[in-house]
Amino acid sequence: MTIGLALNRDHLGFRADTEWGPRFAEGGAFEPSPPGFDLQGMSTWRLLRHGPRADSIAIRGDMRVYFKPLPLDPASAVIDCGEGGNLDLYTLFGFESPEGSAAWTIRPNAGLVFDAPAVSSDLTVTIYAEPRSTAGVYSSQPMTLSVNGRQVFTGALATRGSVVARVPAEVWNARLPVMMVLHLPAAVSAHDLGLSMDRRMFGWNIERIVFAPAR
Repeated sequence: MTIGLALNRDHLGFRADTEWGPRFAEGGAFEPSPPGFDLQGMSTWRLLRHGPRADSIAIRGDMRVYFKPLPLDPASAVIDCGEGGNLDLYTLFGFESPEGSAAWTIRPNAGLVFDAPAVSSDLTVTIYAEPRSTAGVYSSQPMTLSVNGRQVFTGALATRGSVVARVPAEVWNARLPVMMVLHLPAAVSAHDLGLSMDRRMFGWNIERIVFAPAR
């Protein structure tokens, strides 16, 4: 909030997560849509409480601001989406704070960003999750995965399980930082269903995301 007020005071335009962006200016929400979205030409600031000290500036207490995406090793990385995990190091938009062993996607698009090295061969990205289901509305949740603006996987989950996407090396290497976006077109909110005022659009409750060389 303090950063946003300071930017407004200096007449510097910005967009922010929809949870707080609209408080400052109409049209100030950060609502990217895949597959064409990328970060080229954008300065991205992320606020984290438990990130590494390197490449960051302390704001208050354990809160730090990061101006660059954090490193990820595509050959062996595991993004733990549970409480105490490392999901917040990589999220850019569309994720709820972890609760228990997983974190919900809460918009039709949920994005992550990595400072990741180029690879010489294809990768697999395995996502372990449970879909949100609502009786009489939908029984499964489809998901399209985009990497660097290219769709690399389309599938669905009807129950708790996993999906495996293959990411061609040329797609992973196309841009730096690497952007990965989950598109969940069936995500729906309790508000839309007339059940409550909660406007979060739940899609998948993600436990972990595992990166490995393709075999």
